[in-house]
Amino acid sequence: MYAHLCELLHTSADNAFPKKTFKTYLKPYWTEELSVLHARARDIWCREGRPRGNSSVVYRDNRSRKAEFRREHRRASLSYMQHLDHKLETATESDTVNLWKIVNDRKRGNRTKIGDGLVFNGTVYRSREDIVQQWGQYFADFYTPTDIPKFDDKWKQTVTIEIEESFKNMVLDSTAIVHPTSVLSCIQTLVKGKASGPIGLCTNTCYLVPLL
Repeated sequence: MYAHLCELLHTSADNAFPKKTFKTYLKPYWTEELSVLHARARDIWCREGRPRGNSSVVYRDNRSRKAEFRREHRRASLSYMQHLDHKLETATESDTVNLWKIVNDRKRGNRTKIGDGLVFNGTVYRSREDIVQQWGQYFADFYTPTDIPKFDDKWKQTVTIEIEESFKNMVLDSTAIVHPTSVLSCIQTLVKGKASGPIGLCTNTCYLVPLL
């Protein structure tokens, strides 16, 4: 009778109450291994009646399992943060659109979740004003010429001369045929949002070529 009553209660609860689901956006670093460690650390202790005190072997084992879980939790969160920083550094150098997408995603996210802050020169900045200021300083330093004692001026002159000679010796082939499909396929490989080159033609303008 008791088992049947419990079964009815569980069935009614499953049908009436919403089930709790794991929200991946709150802890994007969470792994299956963390779930196993978390469940194992608590289930064994609960089945043994939740003993307390260092005199209990179950209690000491539970503390050891919790310490193991915390170590793995720190490792997973640190690995995820390093992954985000690597993506940010890669986007900074190669893809401006993706860079600001990552920054805006972090800015719009929950302030309590991991990955909210950005690291500049070993310091974590979390407020919007500080992050904007640090990005401004980063690009100011990035585009400001600096005098480096180890800079090889002779090699720079050699490369400059080689490039100039290469352009001078270029001969246009009047018989060459460039197909529109080849031009369009090359344009589609360009990254949007990049600065223009010496001729002043930016990538966003190139994407308008098929419409002209």
